[in-house]
Amino acid sequence: MRPLFAGPFPRRGGPPRGANVLLRVAIVADRLRPVVQEVQRVTLWASLFVIVLQQMSTAIGRTVPWLSFATYVQNLVRSFH
Repeated sequence: MRPLFAGPFPRRGGPPRGANVLLRVAIVADRLRPVVQEVQRVTLWASLFVIVLQQMSTAIGRTVPWLSFATYVQNLVRSFH
């Protein structure tokens, strides 16, 4: 016996995966839109600041002047104890 409405896709194949994923991403993006619109400017600036600092620390963190400064500060702090 055949069902009344089988849908536009074959029973075994189902919808194409790409279309399924695209639809889910679109639904999630639509649901998150009001949340993203309410993000304050200070949050965006702080996020940018943290990203820039992280990138700078990666670039500067292994240089000889920085390691010399870090050693100096560590020795200075140890002298207080």
